[in-house]
Amino acid sequence: MTTIIGCVRKNEKWITLSYYVLYSILYLSALVGTTTFMDWEGVPHVRNLFYMGATAGMLVLWVLGIILQENWKVNAAKAVILLIGILQFAIGGGSSLILILTILIGATDRKSADIILKESLIIGVAVIIIAYLASMNGYIEYKVSTDGRHSFGFTYYSHFSDKLLYLYMMFRCVYRKRLSIVGYALSILMVYLDFRYTHARTVTICFVLFLALCGIYDLISYVREKHGNIEGNALKIIGSLVSAAYVVASMVSFCGIYLYRLMKNMEIPDELGTFIARLQFSSEAMEQYGCTLFGQVIYESLTVNPYFYLDNAYIRLFFITGAATIIFFVAYMTWMMWHAFSEKRYILFFALLVAAIGGISETYTINFYYNMFAILAFARLGCIGTIPEREKTI
Repeated sequence: MTTIIGCVRKNEKWITLSYYVLYSILYLSALVGTTTFMDWEGVPHVRNLFYMGATAGMLVLWVLGIILQENWKVNAAKAVILLIGILQFAIGGGSSLILILTILIGATDRKSADIILKESLIIGVAVIIIAYLASMNGYIEYKVSTDGRHSFGFTYYSHFSDKLLYLYMMFRCVYRKRLSIVGYALSILMVYLDFRYTHARTVTICFVLFLALCGIYDLISYVREKHGNIEGNALKIIGSLVSAAYVVASMVSFCGIYLYRLMKNMEIPDELGTFIARLQFSSEAMEQYGCTLFGQVIYESLTVNPYFYLDNAYIRLFFITGAATIIFFVAYMTWMMWHAFSEKRYILFFALLVAAIGGISETYTINFYYNMFAILAFARLGCIGTIPEREKTI
């Protein structure tokens, strides 16, 4: 046993390199699965082969990480997290996304968050560009809905917008500089064009919120640079109020079920039709399935009538993966938010906040290939999400 441990620790750099390679394969195959490249014959089988192969490799790295990590408390935390993932997968609704998320959290221990986010940025931007060009030239389907929403080569109209949002938040976390006025102007233009062509209302709200929070932070950082190391009282207030964002968002989601029951006999404006439909599905799920500890299999259909889909991250976790899983996820993400705030990683803090709010109306908060921030609990964060004190405005 001593020989095995010594061999593993001696080859830690190769294990770390293997992680980055496997992560890039896993992330790429996950993103390809959201494009209309999946309509090509043979692509789903090849994609699944790489996806499952990379997941199996990550599980091996999780085991090796137990040997490399000398802190038994960290190893115990990783084991509990993985156990929750296994139980909800084996006993409950069988969410592979949550299982892979729990594997990645442990496998990412001691890895560089900077490299992970930069890998994600490069792969994500490349997939968006390739999917767009392929769809525009007729190689894959370019969907346009009757109300003018464009998919840009992705299977659903909001997939493009959500990827754009999370990639932009990754960019701000690794950029480590204040954006200039021109930078914010270009960001606002990007948000406008995204909404113009995709009509993704939830994403637009999240985008605007993230830009506003980053703008406040950049302004405070600029004032601090010019007038000395003043106390960031505004940031302290923001942090105190929103560190429990995931708790509040989950409570709002469940309160929405009872809100729907009060409103279902009322006349609802057409503009709120999608929102009310999501509340309706959540209410029906509560009546039909109820609460379980580790989840259950429920009926869902996106293409065959009757249409039924739980398009809320917290409601989805509760019914499919169980009460234990949602309690873990909310507590885990709340800890990550407080950890980011206490270390003054304000941009990372804002990204986690936006992901929490987005989860009320979308499921991408619990998808590791969108919300990459969720796997970074044990990673080496370095300067992620910060702006150096003496950084000059570009």
